[in-house]
Amino acid sequence: MQAKIEQKNKAIELRKQGFSYSEILKQIPVSKSSLSLWLKSVKLAKSQKQNLTAKKLAGMKRGWEARHNERIKITREIKREAGKEIKNISDRELWLIGTALYWGEGNKEKKDRPGSGVKFSNSDPKMIKIFLKWLLEIIHEKRKKI
Repeated sequence: MQAKIEQKNKAIELRKQGFSYSEILKQIPVSKSSLSLWLKSVKLAKSQKQNLTAKKLAGMKRGWEARHNERIKITREIKREAGKEIKNISDRELWLIGTALYWGEGNKEKKDRPGSGVKFSNSDPKMIKIFLKWLLEIIHEKRKKI
C-alpha cells in the first residue's frame, strides 16, 4: 500500500512539473485510469498546458508524416509494378485508353459549333503524353495540326 502512495505522490509531483500522462506512465507503471484518478485535481499553469499541447501536436505531425511517407512509398511501388506489367500496349488498348481519356477529359462538339476541333484538358503530363500518342498513332492526326 505504501508503494502505491509513493507512486501517487511521485505522479502528482511530475504532473505539477508539466509532464504528460504518457511521460509519467513511462516512469510509474500503473494503469492510465489510476493515473487519471490521481491527477484529476492537479491544475496546470497556462504555459504547462501550452507546452503539453505543443508536444501533442508535434506527435501528431510525426504520425501524419510517417503515414504520408508510407503512402508515397506504397504508391511508388504500385507504379513500379504496374510499369513492369504494362510494358507495351496494343493499338486496340491505346484506342480504348484514348477514347476513354477524350470521353472524360476532352471537350465535346456543341450543336451550335460543329467542327470546333478536339480539346483535351488535364494537368498530368503522362496523361497528356498518352492522349498525344493516341492522336498521332490511332487517329493519325498530323503533328503540325496538334
